[in-house]
Amino acid sequence: MAPCNEGYVCLEGNSAPCPSDGIHGYRCPRGFRCPEGTSLEVPCFYCPLQTASPLPCPAGTLNTLEGALSFHACKPCPVGRYCHRDANWEPDGLCSPGYYCAGGASAAVPQSTPDFPLNGPCPQGHYCPEGTLSPVACPIGTLNNATGGSSPDCCLPCSPGFFCAGLGLSSPTGPCTAGFYCPGNFSSFSPTAFLCPEGHFCPSGAAYPSPCPTGQYQPNRGAEQCLPCQAGFFCHEAFAGNPKSCPPRSYCPAGALIPHPCPDGTFTPLDVSGLREERECLPCPPGHYCRGGRIEGRCASGFFCQEGSSDATPQGQNFTWKILADCPWGQECAGPCPAGFYCPEGTETPIPCPDDTIGSEPGARQQEDCLPCPAGRWCKTG
Repeated sequence: MAPCNEGYVCLEGNSAPCPSDGIHGYRCPRGFRCPEGTSLEVPCFYCPLQTASPLPCPAGTLNTLEGALSFHACKPCPVGRYCHRDANWEPDGLCSPGYYCAGGASAAVPQSTPDFPLNGPCPQGHYCPEGTLSPVACPIGTLNNATGGSSPDCCLPCSPGFFCAGLGLSSPTGPCTAGFYCPGNFSSFSPTAFLCPEGHFCPSGAAYPSPCPTGQYQPNRGAEQCLPCQAGFFCHEAFAGNPKSCPPRSYCPAGALIPHPCPDGTFTPLDVSGLREERECLPCPPGHYCRGGRIEGRCASGFFCQEGSSDATPQGQNFTWKILADCPWGQECAGPCPAGFYCPEGTETPIPCPDDTIGSEPGARQQEDCLPCPAGRWCKTG
């Protein structure tokens, strides 16, 4: 017949290794120990010299020996387990998840003591399964900034914009390097996790690449900042890697978001592009009017267009025509045909009425509009 297992008391007639019916045997009661094959439980006490009665080992300790002579026979409850109340010969159970029992624990949720200062909630940067023999460090690329972690799920991906290069971290190792980005919900273990793409910029600590703002561009990868759009180009699309050449009929100063149309009264040939400033737009040619950077047509009869006209029938505001006078850039040198002159369609310079004729009213369109000189008068040209 096999002996009864350790931890059980076997009574007469028992044939099972772990009896628990109370008739043939029972489980060892608290405060006692039961060696293999015992028929009687043994108190978990120690007996100092000349003691009148045995003393129980206190909570947080246990004693598996008979005949103990001193308190030193009471050993701390082992790591990962707790020994509740007095007179223990074996641990009561495993310490709770999220807690670490470094030894001498008297409860499943241990308290720190001078002898075992590490007893208590699982430390930051770690997690503690039930009955763990030591806190488990969070893996590289993760962190845990709270105490009491109980499972790997408590180790979170490194903070966005940062990297976590070591084990057991409670805070990131440092920010992501400029020119790179470290996204959230990704266990970044390197400061150069992802290279910043073209058309974007990534300052130090970037969690994601930022598109270049309009008016700026970045043709290279791994950039910390974007570049202002060069004069003669425009940068309208936020994701464009390279600026676009300023098209004909427009100009683009530095940092242009979109092309600026040449002002009314100016133009550019179709084969001319990349203008950098407004004054590079050419004055509208003589005899014509221009809008939106293009020549729209010839000036109407009854009007003259010396240069820079923006209308087929210019009204000559803020302009007084003088023969052979130059036209400054930006000035609309055009207007109604003056008295004494006539202006067919497309006239650059008013044509004087011939000798012995007179044009008393402005806006004459043809020579026939010049009337004969009145009787008794002399009329010179114009």
